[in-house]
Amino acid sequence: MARLYGHAVAMVGGFIDHTYVTSSEQHVWPCAGRSEGGRMIYTGSGSAWLASCLAGAHSTAGIILSVTGWCHQMANRIMRPAGVDVSAARGYGVTLPFLG
Repeated sequence: MARLYGHAVAMVGGFIDHTYVTSSEQHVWPCAGRSEGGRMIYTGSGSAWLASCLAGAHSTAGIILSVTGWCHQMANRIMRPAGVDVSAARGYGVTLPFLG
């Protein structure tokens, strides 16, 4: 069992965060953006192997950026094995009515 960490990085203007995921096993899933310099907003125990499978080859978790989701949805799918999400990220609530 690994620790999965959800991170948030302030975007331009500071109203919305970019999110990404890392693990205690040195995995980094950038979720179509930056993957460093963020603050940790959630952590949980889960399978890093399963998180990698969910993330896919490009760390987008099967999401088409700006069409079927944004980084928040990508991070949520990747963090699913830990049973946590990135709902503490700024701008998260804006995406829910459109993408769930």
